[in-house]
Amino acid sequence: MIIVSVGKRVEGDSFAAVESDEFWVPASQLVNARMVYSLTVGRLSWIPENLSDVCGAECASDEGCSGVRFPLEQAENSSTSDTLLIKSSSIPMNLLSPIQMNAAVYPVGASQWRILASTLEETRGAAWESQTRPAHIILPRNFQSTDSSLTAFMEGEGLANCEHNVDKHLNHIEKNHLYIEHTVQPAYTAGLYFIFQNAVVHEALLVGENPLQTLEFSGNILEMYVQASIPTISMLIAFAGCIIMVLGTIVIAVLSMRGEQALREHSTAAMAADVLGNLEKFPPFLMRFQLRDAYTGEAAEVSFDSMRVESMVLVNKEDQTQQFAIASD
Repeated sequence: MIIVSVGKRVEGDSFAAVESDEFWVPASQLVNARMVYSLTVGRLSWIPENLSDVCGAECASDEGCSGVRFPLEQAENSSTSDTLLIKSSSIPMNLLSPIQMNAAVYPVGASQWRILASTLEETRGAAWESQTRPAHIILPRNFQSTDSSLTAFMEGEGLANCEHNVDKHLNHIEKNHLYIEHTVQPAYTAGLYFIFQNAVVHEALLVGENPLQTLEFSGNILEMYVQASIPTISMLIAFAGCIIMVLGTIVIAVLSMRGEQALREHSTAAMAADVLGNLEKFPPFLMRFQLRDAYTGEAAEVSFDSMRVESMVLVNKEDQTQQFAIASD
């Protein structure tokens, strides 16, 4: 695609105020002002590529996925950037006319050049009728030296309102860049907008640590593998806890066997009488007593708390044959 861009600007050596008399307000004087025209003729070309291979996706179109892509600038608070995508068949090349280079067959001017961008008919923001006609815009930044005394005079004498509409119109043109001074960038931008006027925007996705980026398509299927791992400290704490539990179980089992043997050693008539008679030493709400067979270990059908001492035999510690039986009436 051949793009021709034409621009103009007014340049000069100085932009100064003229001395005034008592009847006239000061005016501006342009020293060595000149009109500078810029012309850029360039060829904007692009290479279509298989977008499915570039984006690592499967092409779902019967016509193929050949197209052009253009990465956009990354936003400030974003970790990814957007990308413009357009199919080759969606680029409106039919809107452009072929260039007739044979002047002998085709007269000059037979080629209909399509205007991609123009500022000649720009009248939005104009407050006066005279501003709707093309006029030269004098910008102080195009002059080597400027004098701001005129602006100070207008503000000091209260005449700034007279220039409000003019300033508003100029600010509108300057802010929206409704002018062409240097033609390379406008030519490239206009051609780029023409190519991608039917494009779509897709956000880039980062798949793991793979530097290859894919785009957020509507039919994306992302397979992910989840790997669970236990930290070393947690694993050591778990092993230590298991070992402590096993050791505690062994200790409880050993002590329970020893305790049962100790209880059997103290299962005497004197102990039984002491349990029934001394409730302060053996409180029933803290200790539970049972009668079990010494050989079989089976518990008796009656509870130990429901019994009382009916009779007892006192034996001399030194002479076992000397015994005294005591029974209740």
